[in-house]
Amino acid sequence: MIKLVEVYDRSGVQTSFALREIYINPENVALIRPDDSTKVLLESRTALPEGLDPRQEFTRITLSDSRSSICVVGDANSVFTKVFAAHGRKLLKD
Repeated sequence: MIKLVEVYDRSGVQTSFALREIYINPENVALIRPDDSTKVLLESRTALPEGLDPRQEFTRITLSDSRSSICVVGDANSVFTKVFAAHGRKLLKD
C-alpha cells in the first residue's frame, strides 16, 4: 500500500475542499495523469485547503475498475515514482 494525500470535496458541491491521507494498492492503478482542472478550481477559491501551497501540482489517479478516480497532491512524475518505481514494479519491458 502507498500513502498519498488526497484533495477531496467536503461539501459535495465544490465549495469546500480539504486534504486527507489515503492508502492505495498499486495493483489497482490503471492511469496516472496531470490534473490541471483541480488546480484551476482551487485557484478560483479564496481559501485553499489548510496546508496547501498555491504552487502545488495535482495528479488524477484512475483505478482499474475505471469508474473510480482520485485527485492527489503532487505532479504526475512524482506520483508515478512513488506508486511504481519506488516499489520495483515495471510497467514497460526493456
